[in-house]
Amino acid sequence: MVQLQGTAQNVRTDQEQSRVVLRFVMVTDGEQAPVEMRGAQLLGVLNSGDRVLIEGRRDRDGVIRPQIVRNVSTNSIVQMRGPSPLSAFASFVLSAVFAVFTGALSTVLVGLVGMGAEGGEVAVGLVEMVPGEGGEVIPYIAEEAITGGSVAVQVAAIVIGLVVAAIVFYLVYIRSRRKRRA
Repeated sequence: MVQLQGTAQNVRTDQEQSRVVLRFVMVTDGEQAPVEMRGAQLLGVLNSGDRVLIEGRRDRDGVIRPQIVRNVSTNSIVQMRGPSPLSAFASFVLSAVFAVFTGALSTVLVGLVGMGAEGGEVAVGLVEMVPGEGGEVIPYIAEEAITGGSVAVQVAAIVIGLVVAAIVFYLVYIRSRRKRRA
């Protein structure tokens, strides 16, 4: 943990994707240290020339990433606010729903391809409209059905669907959150 007091120079605020990034250079006793804060919303004011007190970790790249910057010049606090709990929950739910949908779709497609490869009948659209006694049109459902494939094909389809769902969830939700923290 690094604790420094000095002057903020070259203060700038950038927007990267949906995140706010506050960057400045901390000048203390002739030495300079880069400082960066990231979050959904910036709270507080910091200008070049303000005296500041920071406490944070110095990453491998040499950048100090504090949670809070105390602006001694204005006797205020500068900090980043993260996403709201509702927003985080909605992101999780939408990612999970999308992953389940893609997993189910891949399960069905692998099952259909597997049944066709085994020589099973794959029938789609077996409902026909036929004229009834009084001239009305009634649906007629053909007696053929999709014949089931072997248990191995069904198990393989389910396993592939689960793997696809897990990969999609990782790519859409987990990987994107890891990138934001880096």
